[in-house]
This record gives sequence, structure tokens and C-alpha cells, in this order.
Amino acid sequence: MLNAEQVKDDSWREELNHKYGWMAGRHGLSFEHGGGWRFLIGDLLQRIGATLSDEEKLDFQVTQIKEKFGTLRCYVFNGNDRIHALVDAAESASEITCDVCAGRGRLRNSGWISVRCDEHVDYRG
Repeated sequence: MLNAEQVKDDSWREELNHKYGWMAGRHGLSFEHGGGWRFLIGDLLQRIGATLSDEEKLDFQVTQIKEKFGTLRCYVFNGNDRIHALVDAAESASEITCDVCAGRGRLRNSGWISVRCDEHVDYRG
């Protein structure tokens, strides 16, 4: 679980782009979600990179990573069954991971659907 200082730290975006920006082409990865999912995304991108052959990497692309209806969505171009299974697992894990602090959360609707732990239920970042 992230502490208050880590919640506010956005350097994870740059770090993930440095490691995995090749997956998104020349514009790099953009993250349209809270930092609590940084570990889910980092793990997903690492697993995707390890799964793809050098030849497959040439045609593969992550087109979007975002929150939709409270949970993580990751869209890819030229993904195969292995990649889609990894994406599905990360999206499922987001259903119980607070998008603010990475702690255990659940879907909540307080005007905006999100996955939050008890501590961050009213967090507005």
C-alpha cells in the first residue's frame, strides 16, 4: 500500500515509459488512471514484454491504458491469446485494487465509479 507521499508522486509514469515506451510507438504510453494501479500496469507490461518474441514486438502496440467504469482497461494492437489473457488478469485484479494507494479496494459509486479502499473512498486527488 502506498503512503501519502507515494500517492502524490507521479514519477512512476516516466519510469514505466522509460522501460516500456517501445510498446506504444513514438508518443510513448499515457496512463489515464490513478497511481494505485502502477504495480498492476508495471507487472502487465513486464509480462507482455517477456511473452513477445522479437518478431512479435515489431508489430505489437499498447494503444490505451485507462480506467473505464471503475476498472482498468488496456487496449492492444496485434495481441495474441497469451497477451489477452495477461490483460484480462490485470483488469480483473484492478477490481479489488484501490486506484489511489494499491491497497485492497472494491467498486464504489460516490458520483464516480471507482475502486477504492475505505481510507480513500472520498479521495479526489
